[in-house]
Amino acid sequence: MAVNIDLKNSVGGKLLVIVLLALGLLIPASMIRGLVNERENTKDMVIKEIGSKWGEAQSIGGPILSIPYMERYIDEAGKEREVKRFAYFLPELLDIKSVVNPEIRYRSIYQTVLYNSEVLLEGEFLAPDFQALGIAADSVLWDRARISVDISDLRGIKKGIAIHYDSKPMEVQPASDNGGIVSSGISSNVPLINGKGFRFAVSLNLRGSEHLMFLPMGKTTTAEMSSDWKSPSFAGQYLPMGREVDENGFRASWSILQLNRAYPQSWSNAKYDLRSSAFGTRFIIPADGYQKTTRMTKYAILFIFIAFVSFFLIEVLGKKNIHPVQYSLIGAALVVFYSLLLSITEHAGFAVAYTISSSMLILMVTAYTWSFLSSGRLAWVIAAVLAALYGFMFIVLQAEDYALLGGSLGVFIMIGIAMYVTRHVDWYVLEGFSSGRKVQDKALHID
Repeated sequence: MAVNIDLKNSVGGKLLVIVLLALGLLIPASMIRGLVNERENTKDMVIKEIGSKWGEAQSIGGPILSIPYMERYIDEAGKEREVKRFAYFLPELLDIKSVVNPEIRYRSIYQTVLYNSEVLLEGEFLAPDFQALGIAADSVLWDRARISVDISDLRGIKKGIAIHYDSKPMEVQPASDNGGIVSSGISSNVPLINGKGFRFAVSLNLRGSEHLMFLPMGKTTTAEMSSDWKSPSFAGQYLPMGREVDENGFRASWSILQLNRAYPQSWSNAKYDLRSSAFGTRFIIPADGYQKTTRMTKYAILFIFIAFVSFFLIEVLGKKNIHPVQYSLIGAALVVFYSLLLSITEHAGFAVAYTISSSMLILMVTAYTWSFLSSGRLAWVIAAVLAALYGFMFIVLQAEDYALLGGSLGVFIMIGIAMYVTRHVDWYVLEGFSSGRKVQDKALHID
């Protein structure tokens, strides 16, 4: 048996249609979220392309002392053979000083952070202890000892690099003959004297992008970084022991012990993930419009719900009739807002884009409401509701740490307002049922 629903006079039928429309609008809203991700991926590709020509994110580790030795063994035929292996030693002390000068570069509508950095690594190696590794002293090839520095992107080397061994300058070469401990970096032969330690100094001038990281290779590692960048993000496994961030930039310092990391001071015939212990600074561009636009799309159902509820209450309390097509057009405008926000953000920044997009939406919906309800008062009520909603959401987006709390309180307050406005409405009477009650005289009437 067919069931006919009178949408003009049935509150339940109208509510059902409104809910279905709201859920249907989530489909284009999710498509816009996909568009945001696509544009962000395009931005990341552009940033990577710029970094590939200038210098990508840099990670610096070392120096590492690698010393080859000959290991004797008996093969399957019973013959004695030798194979060259490497023993690795890390500094007893490592002090890192770095000065970073970032700048913003543009490609089309996208921007990224590039930097020039001056880095000084100083410290001391103790005499290599092969006995602790179970290696015979007469098998060590002391004349082939090398110190190596891991540099993640050699394209960022701006000018000459200096390595000093006990204050004596050494010839710098690409990393090689170190057993593969450093695959991308620099190295230098060191004239080791059997049983003696030495001091070192390595000065680097590197270009890079996005972040600069270091590895805590010393038994005790201290590091200092300074820059005129005002929006640092301290990243990696260790946060600074001290930091200052102000209008002139930032200064940060770290102190890391061998016990804080997952690899020893010396080893042989083993592999460790040295880069897993990296620490340093990301040079971020604040207020990423893509991230905030993505967060806005997550609230799409809330915006649609509140707008539709506002119009539904106008129907109930103001005794007006709004057609589902009119709900659909208003919902479409609410969804197109996110497309406007994204496109304008790429050119003018998020705050400006939000102001322009929300103002355009409010004006259009207000004018449309005025036209089909023939009531300036009701149109301004809708304008006030939308202005309050978008204004409140902008504040929530700025306060990232309190976004969830602010959003939850906002929804709670809105539900409370809806309860207060409809507290005298007899929904049974509106549905046409005989409940013995009528809408009380104190009910809110909107003309």
